[in-house]
Amino acid sequence: MHKKHIAFLCLLAVLTFANCLLNGFVGDDEFLFIKNPYYHSLSNLPKLFTKEYIADQDAVFNDVEENINSGSVGYRPVLSTTYFLDYFLWKNKPFGYHLQNVLIHVINTVLVYLIFFAIMKDGLAAFIGAMLFSLHPLRSEAVASVGYRADSLAALFLLFSFLSYVKGRRLPAHLFFFFALFSKESAVVYPGVLMAYDWLIEKKKLIQILKDMFSRYLGFIVILFFYLFIYIMVFPNSSLGVGSAMPLTAKGMAQAVTILHIFSHYLTVFVFPFLVRSLPPLYVPAIDPIFGITTWLAVVAAILFIWLLIKSRHHSTVFFFLIWFLLFFIPVSNIIVIVNPMAYRFMYLPGVGLAGAAAILLLRLREWYVFQRNPRLFPVVTTGLIALCMSATIFLNFSWRNNAMMSVAMVKDFPDYPVGYLHAGIAYFDAGLLDKAEEYLLKGIDKGLTDPRAYYLLGLCSVSQPDVSNAYFKRSISAFPKFLYSYIGLGRNCLFQGQLEESSAYLYKSLEISPRWNAYGYLIQAHWFRHEKDEARKIFEESQRQLDPMRAQWLKKLYDSLEKNEIQLPMDLGI
Repeated sequence: MHKKHIAFLCLLAVLTFANCLLNGFVGDDEFLFIKNPYYHSLSNLPKLFTKEYIADQDAVFNDVEENINSGSVGYRPVLSTTYFLDYFLWKNKPFGYHLQNVLIHVINTVLVYLIFFAIMKDGLAAFIGAMLFSLHPLRSEAVASVGYRADSLAALFLLFSFLSYVKGRRLPAHLFFFFALFSKESAVVYPGVLMAYDWLIEKKKLIQILKDMFSRYLGFIVILFFYLFIYIMVFPNSSLGVGSAMPLTAKGMAQAVTILHIFSHYLTVFVFPFLVRSLPPLYVPAIDPIFGITTWLAVVAAILFIWLLIKSRHHSTVFFFLIWFLLFFIPVSNIIVIVNPMAYRFMYLPGVGLAGAAAILLLRLREWYVFQRNPRLFPVVTTGLIALCMSATIFLNFSWRNNAMMSVAMVKDFPDYPVGYLHAGIAYFDAGLLDKAEEYLLKGIDKGLTDPRAYYLLGLCSVSQPDVSNAYFKRSISAFPKFLYSYIGLGRNCLFQGQLEESSAYLYKSLEISPRWNAYGYLIQAHWFRHEKDEARKIFEESQRQLDPMRAQWLKKLYDSLEKNEIQLPMDLGI
């Protein structure tokens, strides 16, 4: 029975996610894994355990290859090891990166089935639950994007750990928990899941669980505290240094309402899979005032879940799966405010609990009168639900094909959310369609977009109108004072307008943020045409020390041409 179920589950998972293998690098994937030299040599593996691992958040935002290190602002060395493996095997070919994502998900599907069977003791329930987990469109984001592998990878190790724990194999259970934590920090709640399992499935008394805290669970607790020490004290998350992590009490009721909206949204799209869409980056759900209609709907959804939780307290298996969902929801609930408040990939681990509970409840439908009268109706309903999930997931995977398709999908599905317009503008700009890029960027600004990249790209689109271009670059700097490209843009424009002193000031500022070859090139020219040849030479010599050999050689040719008077007017080096 198991072999047939497992083979069929693997086949369905592969069929559903096979189109992901045709996806390219989407979002920051190419910048982080292909252009970033960190993963290009296995000799960099020891850097996983040094301060060179953590990426500076500003450097990542500025696409500064020299300072992004692993590309991760949090300490996830196990995740980064998989990217080393990707590059070693596949270099710049996205197929292999996506193949690893799909393989991880297929293995997770098998693990979920085995865990469900071990708990439910029912092959059909385990099979249906594993299908609901594997094929639901909530899985698409974590599987279809290389950069979002952390959730499925952490789940891989936690599921192995949990299955080992259930089978009484404590050493691998501890080892896999260790790997899960250093894949993604949301694994921190796992010891609570083990206690819930012992209480609800193994029927241990709560008093006994508390007594076992320093024996049965001691190893997991020690690993957890070791990880927290490393994550907080040794390799602190660089995105949490400016107060972005703020406890619930500091935000008050507004933050509680946000959490309620996020919670109800996840539940809604789980029940109605056809509502799942590709969420824009840094998505924040639209929040009505405290007494608005969507807030009350969120309250109703939460009440219904609480009612289900109470009703299931006498059905320990359903109760356990709902507790699983709640525990794994906590790290991604925004109780501690995170940069990305909501993303469907966050539901990868919590979704295991929802799928398990849903499978049991779905089988209870067979007891309804209509299904008793029509025994063939239940398989039809179940097959229809699975087919709906599969088709919705396959369709959703297509939107991850490339940046252009992703940005078009975001604008179409979230027309009032400004970030989608930014990514559409970037896609059109990269394609050379400046008019379309400008159109989408201006629409985004009209809808509240404040991202400095929008104003920066508008500045590039209007370089033929220097005053307009300068105004956009200045707006970009106002939104994010450390966005170096806008300083380079201003320096370039001022250089071509003959405002050499202003040009130098902006270019020096850009170099304070990060050395870029074109900033050095413009600054050398600004000093040269102001007849400050000694200063020009100092900047040239500094560039030779700071830049890689290829770019240093290019600037040497520029400087030699200036000395030979072969350049009479400033040379455009791009931005």
